[in-house]
Amino acid sequence: MSGIRLDSLLIDRQLCENLEIARKLILAGKVQVDGSVIDKVGVLVPKSAEIKIERPSQFVGRGGEKLASAVEHFNVPLRDKIALDIGSSTGGFTDCLLQGGVALVFAVDVGKNQLDWSLRSDPRVKVFEGLNARHLESISEQLMPRPNLVTMDLSFISARQILPVVAPVVDAHCEMLLLVKPQFELPRDLVQAGGVVIDASAHQRACAEVRQCAEKLGWSVSQPFACPVRGSKKKNQEFFLHLTLDR
Repeated sequence: MSGIRLDSLLIDRQLCENLEIARKLILAGKVQVDGSVIDKVGVLVPKSAEIKIERPSQFVGRGGEKLASAVEHFNVPLRDKIALDIGSSTGGFTDCLLQGGVALVFAVDVGKNQLDWSLRSDPRVKVFEGLNARHLESISEQLMPRPNLVTMDLSFISARQILPVVAPVVDAHCEMLLLVKPQFELPRDLVQAGGVVIDASAHQRACAEVRQCAEKLGWSVSQPFACPVRGSKKKNQEFFLHLTLDR
């Protein structure tokens, strides 16, 4: 077959910065040629072939992409902040925070051994595993300096159950980016089989109830922002609220 080596073609079309990156993408099965995955770097392909590349995620989890969209939308400064990441899971939010210049992240999750090793071993991350966020007061003395930025991404529990315990452990001047997942905020009769919520009025109700809860606790709350990255399993629409606290 006449043509050009696939790794060389990626360079010629300026799809990769160098041959090393091109070869890694090919070997990882991230490159399609005319609709078919090619995982051998030396394969000859037509110069006119259609090339598609599945780029590796910028973050360790999809949550990073979600949070990045909210940071940009609400124009939240990250540099040198002290962050409390509630529901850290594999660390998508934590990763996004660190890449944005946050000085320190307290990563809290009820699960264990979920946080990506690259974050777990980062000196800027303090890990609190196996901790139900309803008991944040139990680590209050360890949350020093006091967080002035909170991120929250919870599953199988309403954010309204956690909001009351946040303000007592954060700085007097604090911002929060809270991910509202309607399926965990609404009565069961408004959630379809499999945990799907598709009704726009139900979305509005979920956001409104979280907002009202936060406002009663002294937070100022933005209008909801529809996250462009859908929930992974059921493609649920999720929403971010931007909260501010000034005491």
